[in-house]
Amino acid sequence: PMAWRPLASCLCSAITNLVDPLYNVLVPRGTYDKCQLDRSRQGAPPLQLPSQLLDMLQQLGYFIFRDMILFNKVVRVLRHYLSTVEEGATPTSTSDRARIEDVVVKVLLPAYTLVPSNVALSTEIWTLLKLFPYTARYKFYSDAKELVDRTPLLSAAAKLAVNETRKLLRRLHVPATADRRERKEAYKPQGRLLAKIAHACPLHVMEAILLQVEPYQNQVEPIVECFKYMTPLTFDVLTFTILTRLALDRDKVKMDGINISDWLQSLATFTGMACRKHPEMEISAICQFLANALRAGDSFDLLVMKELVGQLTGINIYTEVSDRQLEGIAGGPMLQNRALMLDNDKSSKAWSRGARRLLEALQKGQPSQHLALPLLLLIAQQRQIIMVQTDAKHLKFIVELYDKCQETCQQYIKFLMGALNFNDYAALLPSIGALRSEYGLDPEVVFQLYRPVLNRLLQDTTAAQEDGELEEGEEAPAD
Repeated sequence: PMAWRPLASCLCSAITNLVDPLYNVLVPRGTYDKCQLDRSRQGAPPLQLPSQLLDMLQQLGYFIFRDMILFNKVVRVLRHYLSTVEEGATPTSTSDRARIEDVVVKVLLPAYTLVPSNVALSTEIWTLLKLFPYTARYKFYSDAKELVDRTPLLSAAAKLAVNETRKLLRRLHVPATADRRERKEAYKPQGRLLAKIAHACPLHVMEAILLQVEPYQNQVEPIVECFKYMTPLTFDVLTFTILTRLALDRDKVKMDGINISDWLQSLATFTGMACRKHPEMEISAICQFLANALRAGDSFDLLVMKELVGQLTGINIYTEVSDRQLEGIAGGPMLQNRALMLDNDKSSKAWSRGARRLLEALQKGQPSQHLALPLLLLIAQQRQIIMVQTDAKHLKFIVELYDKCQETCQQYIKFLMGALNFNDYAALLPSIGALRSEYGLDPEVVFQLYRPVLNRLLQDTTAAQEDGELEEGEEAPAD
């Protein structure tokens, strides 16, 4: 019934009468008074939502897109209400929070699909969504996508955005020039057009982009470069879409039984490059997904972990090195890092920023939720899982998968050694006996983990012995 414009307009007017008093308290001088969104932190009383407001919003549904002023006011009021609840300013019940989540899934996100490109609205919705953990946000995206697919009006808007995306991707190509600045300038027009399409319907546009990336690996670089003008909401949806595509039940090995499928290789490369290029990506969610996959014995996702660590930190494990790299390895730690970096054109500060972002993602949340040690143990345990549990017709495939696991393990260990100081690294590791007995790691992996610790102990012991030695002609002190 809300498809009838007069009825929807009447309900929008009724909701406006309920929202305006709350909004005037929140923003007394109008929309441009943004600083008043934090009035609760200055001692102002928190908002009290009328009981009938959420019911009327659910009744209106996604037709709230007809009144953009009301749309923005509702988003801001809900954002302020949830922020005060998170701060403990007012007690709230589980039912109130569940009703707000229903409004987000059934009203705000579907209505956003029907709004033409609107960066300001995308930013407002993101300020509301980022108050939820990424697990709740991804559930919102999944439910909203199902609602869009089964609603004719929303589905038509999504299909229109997908068709425009496909037309643009057909014209996207890698420029012929080798200069980086010229290539970035060449990507700007397509990047603006792609962002304009994605602002309106990010869920389906991101899925269409990944469907283009999976069979064509040469499209990874231009598409990642075109993401320059995307909003934080779009990057969050991109992370959700990547995890959705990785979680699909598909064959990860080609028909020959020897090589890994092209879609997995392309998706792993795309994930690593997107996380390196755009800090808005939710790296912690990707790491948690990889930890769950490795815990379930899915060793193929090690390819994603390898690309993620390599693209963010520049650490790469080479099976063959050139004469120049061999000379660099013979030098000190800094020269070794520069010789074996993935891209020597980037500064060391750029690689350190990527390593710091990855470390922050691994240490996000409570100490019990940190993923640095669990991922280390899971990657090391995959060596035995690959040899024993891999169901492959050819021995060559098992050997190659084992080699990739060994490279990923060395790469991740080297990342932890460089990102953490000595005390933090030593505190992170369990004892040698626990690594062998409780976690079942191979002796060579255990001693590789403890190599920096043992080297420091050896240096300290040697220094203490040198301090205690007598020089020639010196007599020992009498007791």
